[in-house]
Amino acid sequence: MFYVKNEKKIFFIKKNSKGINYPISLKIEIINNKKDIIFQKGNCFANLDFEKLKFPLILRNWKNGDYFYPFGMYGKKKLSDFFTDKKFSIFEKEKIMLLISDEKIVWIIGQRIDRRFKIDKKTKKIFRIEKLKNKF
Repeated sequence: MFYVKNEKKIFFIKKNSKGINYPISLKIEIINNKKDIIFQKGNCFANLDFEKLKFPLILRNWKNGDYFYPFGMYGKKKLSDFFTDKKFSIFEKEKIMLLISDEKIVWIIGQRIDRRFKIDKKTKKIFRIEKLKNKF
């Protein structure tokens, strides 16, 4: 069983669940064979190495001092610097949600994954998440 936790509520996602709809809509899929995955471009998808994740996963807003290891870059980066580089407004920053595993940022949802959770040649099982447009 997986569960995704928001600071005010806890959302339980069973292993066979398709995703969540609040506070954001996420479709979750576990793919057992890398050959079965169709890679799609865009920041609304995160293909993660299932074995590198530690459950439960937590869904929360960013906070001062958060950092991650951006996929495609070397070293770590503070989220505040990442947002400045992307020229995010204060309102855009407030809406950003993070997917957390074992107190590590896995995915800045809709933006970029942390390279520590990327799939590689050793990956056997893929945890795929898609950010869907909210219906509210």
